[in-house]
Amino acid sequence: MRKLNFLEVESGLSEEAALREAARCLSCGCVDVFDCELRKLSTEYGVDAVRFDGEKHRLPIADDHRYIVRDNNKCILCGRCARICSELMGLGAISFVHRGFETLIQPSLGQPLEETQCESCGQCVSTCPTGALSVKVSMPKPGPFKTDDVPSACPQCGIDCALTLRVKGTKVVKVASPLENAVNDGNLCKKGAFGLSFVHSKKRITGPLVRRDGRLEPATWDEALTAAAAGLKGVKSEFGSDKIAVLASPKLTNEESYLAQKLARMALNTNNIGNSVGVPVNDALAQCFGKNSSTCSFADIDQSDLIVAFGSDVCTDYPIVSLKIKDAVGKGSRLVVVNSEPTRIDAFANMTLKVSKRMSEELLQTVLNYVFNYNLVDRDFMERRTLGFEVLEQNVQPYSMDKWTESFWIKPAKVIEFIHLYVRARNPLIIVDADKLEVEELVLLSNLALVTGNVARAGAGIIALRGHGNSQGQIEMGVSSKYLPGQEPVYGATARARFKELWGASLPKGEGLDSEDALTAVRSGQLRGIVAIAAADDDISAGLLGDGRTFTVAIAPVLTDAVAQADVVLPGTTFAESDGTFTSSEQRLQRLYQAIEPVAGRHTWRIISDLSSSLGYEMRYEAASDVFDEIRRTVPAYSAISFDGIGIGGTTVPSCDEQTTFIEPRWLEKIAESAVRKDT
Repeated sequence: MRKLNFLEVESGLSEEAALREAARCLSCGCVDVFDCELRKLSTEYGVDAVRFDGEKHRLPIADDHRYIVRDNNKCILCGRCARICSELMGLGAISFVHRGFETLIQPSLGQPLEETQCESCGQCVSTCPTGALSVKVSMPKPGPFKTDDVPSACPQCGIDCALTLRVKGTKVVKVASPLENAVNDGNLCKKGAFGLSFVHSKKRITGPLVRRDGRLEPATWDEALTAAAAGLKGVKSEFGSDKIAVLASPKLTNEESYLAQKLARMALNTNNIGNSVGVPVNDALAQCFGKNSSTCSFADIDQSDLIVAFGSDVCTDYPIVSLKIKDAVGKGSRLVVVNSEPTRIDAFANMTLKVSKRMSEELLQTVLNYVFNYNLVDRDFMERRTLGFEVLEQNVQPYSMDKWTESFWIKPAKVIEFIHLYVRARNPLIIVDADKLEVEELVLLSNLALVTGNVARAGAGIIALRGHGNSQGQIEMGVSSKYLPGQEPVYGATARARFKELWGASLPKGEGLDSEDALTAVRSGQLRGIVAIAAADDDISAGLLGDGRTFTVAIAPVLTDAVAQADVVLPGTTFAESDGTFTSSEQRLQRLYQAIEPVAGRHTWRIISDLSSSLGYEMRYEAASDVFDEIRRTVPAYSAISFDGIGIGGTTVPSCDEQTTFIEPRWLEKIAESAVRKDT
């Protein structure tokens, strides 16, 4: 009983202490309570748990994997995890052990799960109907969390798998994928399921930084933008615009990529434009088909009766495509793998051709020679749809099958067998990794498809895979030293006049430095100004911003070692904070919906606009949709697509049709000249 006053006995907890105590609180309940299929079905059918009472296992929870927790106490032995691991992924990292009541699901040979063949694809977790397999979350407590689901697309490779970001407050708690979607059928790989932790990295940049006296120090937005503009104007004034480059991440949205190249051309007056990862863009398809993109979609894999995987380890680099190939093979399609090294998909192949990188061009030239000499060409298709095939026929004459020797690792009979498999197939499809093939290799493969008439129809053509989430989008948006938006050559007078009218200023003349050349120029001191725009924690090449002779501006979400070398750092956004679009390797345009607010309060598209305005070229947009509306006026393939009309699953943009005419002889002559030089 109080006698003298009514002062508080307890003063309560400070905010910091309250958060600390809350984090200390034990988690209660199943982490899968909101998604548990067993719980939902039991409730729906009114299952009486008492009726099924009996002896229960009391098993320890296994925490032997970086991303996955296993709780066998909740396992109902449905076997779905074992089947998806063995039958779909072809691994067998987890399966049944023991018999009767002692039966359990365990990793192979009793090892810790991470030490088995497990690839951390998360497929077992996605199919588990209870909480027996669950994902570790980067939160103070494991859950359960009632989340909001936001559709998005994966930025990790050019497949652009459909994602569902499960959001609680300001955090992306987990990542899933909608079942039966057109892109990946609910399947994810390790990079998509667990490789997006950079969204909540401890190194996220929360405000602008400016280098003063050799150290990066916090600054206001106005101070940072003014410093960035002043430094770039100084370089432009002293050394010229051709000494500045803009390098943008292939994980940026189309809208951000479009503004990046517009910043370069209009605000900085340079065509030194490329990606920030230093990967040269293989434009062989543009030379043969008129557009640098796949000629068909992933759906065509299922319609093809012969699939040729050339120069690509699809199981390792593009696991979702490998699942589509395996499914097609299971339905009767034939598979030929041409590679310099063994791959995991070889086990599903009807034929494997082991060809060194050094000899792959000669193999393809020999194949084309055989096709012409034995009249296996589609003359009608060539006469109606191509130009210059006479030049090609003449150029491949030196590469006779008679000159093929066993020193090339393959017997001539096997090469002939491959040729006949291809020309006799109704719908042969070639799948390549465009980031790994040389231009000459991809041109020759394109020529093979063209002279046999195996392009521009369902189930036949070429799929060019690319290693980053929006690499194809960057090609379409003109993030290139050679091409403007819509893949218009920078020297095209008509295109230049059209862009001058739209953008209100003349474009810089001549081709610039691409990403590979820009990296070389930075190291040699030829470039004196760099604007690098990132969207993750691995998309700026090491050493790009570390030369003290070069004034560098980085727009990036994470303070990596590379970003920390910049003179001005502007905090950008990740895909989870972005509203915009991606274009996949199959030319599928997908929406990204903003799941959480930008950490520093500004979207990357706005930062680019603000920087351009500070440099003297005004960019005025109210939203990402405004940028897309302008893209529709510059990229003809997107002209009929509205931003809000892109539904879940996206829409595909055809790259060629029945009216397309292919091949320009000058490129065939270029390949021939290259071949002659190598031969001599």
